[in-house]
Amino acid sequence: MTKLILIPILLLMCYIPQNTYLNANSTIIAGEPNIVEPEPYRLTHYYTNDNTGSGKCTASGLCTDKFQVNDKGWYTYKGKLVLASATNSYIKKSKYGYQSGIIYRDLWDEVEIQIDGVWYKGLIADVCGRCMIDKKIDIFVSGKESAIDRKVVYVK
Repeated sequence: MTKLILIPILLLMCYIPQNTYLNANSTIIAGEPNIVEPEPYRLTHYYTNDNTGSGKCTASGLCTDKFQVNDKGWYTYKGKLVLASATNSYIKKSKYGYQSGIIYRDLWDEVEIQIDGVWYKGLIADVCGRCMIDKKIDIFVSGKESAIDRKVVYVK
């Protein structure tokens, strides 16, 4: 009889309410965990006056005069790479609509991107038309000499 009473009590002691999770220190935290698995993407680039007609300003309203250039020639904003991706705001203008397998983000979303084995923080500051149908992401670079193209990078 004692065993039957103890089991429900032990179960109640171990109960973690819905919408909570354990952090790395085994502390119960309210809300949903921010765990995102990295997704593979193709990485391409764009720069001002390239063959697609890119300008100095992004869809977010940020322009190159507000950016810094890192040692690789990639634009950054407040330490984050300036990126373009498939965005929800472009769906109405896109002739493709939502596509299966494509992650649509919002302007100003922050992501992490792994390029050549190094993780960088990134900011979705622009729209990428081709990204609306292909699983790719673009990085804004300072010129043709800083161009980068990788078949696989990871984004989360």
